[in-house]
Amino acid sequence: MKNYNPDKAFTELVEKHESLSHVKTKTTIRGTLEYMNENEDLIWWYPWDLISKYTKSGRYLSHRAPARASDLAKFYPELVEGRKIGRYKLFRVRRENQEEVDKAINSPMPAIPTERGELTLD
Repeated sequence: MKNYNPDKAFTELVEKHESLSHVKTKTTIRGTLEYMNENEDLIWWYPWDLISKYTKSGRYLSHRAPARASDLAKFYPELVEGRKIGRYKLFRVRRENQEEVDKAINSPMPAIPTERGELTLD
């Protein structure tokens, strides 16, 4: 193999990983809703459609994005609908309430008390 240097290759991967913005951000409910709203080509979202994506504002959606979509469907049913198909739950942005969706993305919303603390969009 030509120019085989595993240490140099590993160092380059570490530098690339540390430079990515997703290392410094967390997946939020607002980011998940923002990504689903921006991409109008999909109506129903499978959980894996939300993983490892970036919003147009630069928010990174990690492996936790499907859980945030589930939180949206449970606590904000006027914004996101969730339906089960077999063992998977699919999600859709309620476009019929587009004004409320835009408001939720662009302005603060009240926290919802849960058994594990308060749930906020951020």
